[in-house]
Amino acid sequence: IGSILVPTATNSWTILSGVVPTFMQANITPEFTQLVFRLGSSVAIGITPVFAYFILYLAYLEKYNQDSKPITLKNAIKYQMPFVLVTAIVYILFIILWYIVGFPLGISTTVAL
Repeated sequence: IGSILVPTATNSWTILSGVVPTFMQANITPEFTQLVFRLGSSVAIGITPVFAYFILYLAYLEKYNQDSKPITLKNAIKYQMPFVLVTAIVYILFIILWYIVGFPLGISTTVAL
């Protein structure tokens, strides 16, 4: 939800970074927390109307519109929802798999503390 209201990564991370100590108390490293936040942000950024590139998306939809009705914001988000849902499911499975297997996130960095 934070990425829908504040789409830029820096500002979103500034607002939501207070959650990192909570994840650390749950035995999850800050690196893995960053991975979860970035994957969640990449899912939500495609449907947020306050993101700068969403305007370009609307312009392309309007340019190549074959229907006589104009493209609305609701229609534009509706067109993106199948992609958002599939991406969200894949990323959730990716996060679960990464956590269960315990792949390293970098040099001498694991998923759990």
